[in-house]
Amino acid sequence: MFDLVITRVLITKLTLTIEDTVIDSAKKYARQKGKSLCDIVENYLKSILQ
Repeated sequence: MFDLVITRVLITKLTLTIEDTVIDSAKKYARQKGKSLCDIVENYLKSILQ
């Protein structure tokens, strides 16, 4: 017998005020890693909240 588990993940948009140079560098970093800037920020936040 199998149990079905459904998990809902809510996604919320967030507006941040960050220096242009920081954003440019972060976008470059994300491109080099093959990830979106959103993924980089989300993973960083998850890592510091654990």
